[in-house]
Amino acid sequence: MANLLNTRRGRLTTLFALYLTEGIPLGFTATACATEMRRMGLGPAAIGGFVGSLYLP
Repeated sequence: MANLLNTRRGRLTTLFALYLTEGIPLGFTATACATEMRRMGLGPAAIGGFVGSLYLP
């Protein structure tokens, strides 16, 4: 099996894959959970606080 990190293209592909796998859970949480919170009757301020806290380091 070839080592992906030996070439520039392999390194960029690996970096892209890492960013993609990091963003999928964040995107799910920011949209699906926010929608469910709205269905539960929470207001925009509470939902905004929750979604905003997701982006903190």
